[in-house]
Amino acid sequence: MRFAVGRLLLGVRVLGLAPVRHGALLPGVPAAVVLRLGVGLPAVRVLLGRAVLLVLLRLLVLLVVLVLLVLVVRLLLRVLLVALLLMLLV
Repeated sequence: MRFAVGRLLLGVRVLGLAPVRHGALLPGVPAAVVLRLGVGLPAVRVLLGRAVLLVLLRLLVLLVVLVLLVLVVRLLLRVLLVALLLMLLV
């Protein structure tokens, strides 16, 4: 069991944790096959933990982009409002 978990973790390190595709824990290896080979929950937790961290990182980047977009739109609206007021005064 320890050998299988170590081998899986070594493979994860070497592969750089490629994206999970088709329900596989490792590229090209279905989850059921990995679990039948004797890979225990610690290795699965490592893989799922990394996947959750990647999703959280993507959500954080999306949040930052949305905040910047809102700030830019507010700035543009203020500029347009000032331009409209100047046109009315002239």
